[in-house]
Amino acid sequence: MKSSRNAVIAKTRAVYGRGLTEADYGVLLRKNSVKSAVDYLKKTKRYEKVFAGLDEALMHRGRIELLLRGDALDIYARLCGFIPEKKGGFRDFALKRAETESILAALSFAAVGEYDQIAVYLPEYFHASFDFIALAGIKSVTGIVDALKGTRYYRVLKRLPSLNGGGRPDIEEIARGLYADYYKWALTAAEKEFSGGELSELKAALKRQSVLESLLEEYRRKAFFSDNPKEAEDVLREIDRKFFKGRVEFDKDNLETAIRRNSYDYYRRRVRMSKNPMTVLFAFYGVLETERRNVTTVLEGVRYSLPPPEIEKLLAV
Repeated sequence: MKSSRNAVIAKTRAVYGRGLTEADYGVLLRKNSVKSAVDYLKKTKRYEKVFAGLDEALMHRGRIELLLRGDALDIYARLCGFIPEKKGGFRDFALKRAETESILAALSFAAVGEYDQIAVYLPEYFHASFDFIALAGIKSVTGIVDALKGTRYYRVLKRLPSLNGGGRPDIEEIARGLYADYYKWALTAAEKEFSGGELSELKAALKRQSVLESLLEEYRRKAFFSDNPKEAEDVLREIDRKFFKGRVEFDKDNLETAIRRNSYDYYRRRVRMSKNPMTVLFAFYGVLETERRNVTTVLEGVRYSLPPPEIEKLLAV
């Protein structure tokens, strides 16, 4: 059992070591086209297989984002092979997160009639608790909800007022409901499987992620939709007190980037320092997701000819 635990940590850290460096990002920022940036990525150990054979005509955002999302899930799935499978167990955390994000994306696009965008966010090859492909062919919000019958997501969505009143869906309400359910599932699964220091680390990581997301959502709501600016400033101070502790000055207009950088540092420390395999894997998935966002941001910045300093300030490195 100990050798299996060590294998998970060793394999995860080996893949982590192949990630992009600050020097790589520096080179990417100076590229003058998406093609030249992708050509550089093809030469790195991390992305040589991801972009291998990608046709120049397919270098649009949707295709690239699908490749990057699929790659992160594929790496996670391979690493899961070193962890004993337990039905409904915590090792499914990344899949559950991807399902949650995909359902939210599908409902967000459906709410504004952009049904052709739904398929971009659905990793069709990945085993899931519902039929991803079916969602891409549905042309109504209620149809998407009904397609989830028999899953925990259906029970969550049917309780939301904005999905049952006949009006326009409230995407923020849906996001809160889905993510609250995700964290409830993750915490319950962790408590069933782990104990001691391993459980403490996982609970701390989950709480940190959940609180940050909740505070950021609250800040957005109060900053843009409240008549009292002080409310948003109060949330900003709470974020600073809990996660930055006054050590880092950040521009509130780039709060999301500052939070991603803060979380990225946290995940990298956990990957390097934790002795618990599931904590290492959980943190590494956070690293993968951050890098995915970084690469997407760089490629889109290059596509629209943004100056390198403007792109760089949006990266979590």
